[in-house]
Amino acid sequence: MDRIVDFFDMFFKAEVEVLEAYKLPDLDAYNSKVDLLGKYLVPELKNSFGAKMNSLMDEEFYERVKNYPKTNERHLFRIDEYRNSIDKTVFLCMISEPDASKSWKELDLLLVIEIENNDFKIVTKFFLTNSHELGHPVWNSGGGKKDYEKIVNGEYLLNEKSLGKCISTKRLMEPIDDEVSMIIYNNDEI
Repeated sequence: MDRIVDFFDMFFKAEVEVLEAYKLPDLDAYNSKVDLLGKYLVPELKNSFGAKMNSLMDEEFYERVKNYPKTNERHLFRIDEYRNSIDKTVFLCMISEPDASKSWKELDLLLVIEIENNDFKIVTKFFLTNSHELGHPVWNSGGGKKDYEKIVNGEYLLNEKSLGKCISTKRLMEPIDDEVSMIIYNNDEI
């Protein structure tokens, strides 16, 4: 599990570089940071954590954001390792929102990670919502490979069965500021 923690450390740093570059009036620098972030993602997610820009924002935007504080990295809360029926290893990782507050901890995304050519890749992302149809919180698809999705009442949700069997869980940080986040975090099943 140490390798995937290291992967997220690098991914979170690359994401912060994109968010910081967005605040500067340098189109080439920003777009190159987006390209670097892409190495952590499958093509289906290439615009999910920052999209290339064709032109700069207006000068007023850069004037307004020039004194903004530095962007914080996300929090990594929990990692689950699964092995499916074809002996493929899949990781589920619970993370916070971008620019996470050091004092507020709450779940935002669930990322599905596969190993491709000995490298970790984020292949699908899900965001936590309260389903009005189902009456409880669910992980809705936010894009990526469709292998881990199912459709329920018109909603694209996490398909838990596609993951296989959970073989280990590593809890790193509690999302203590949100009751629903804590219930999900402490539940042995996703």
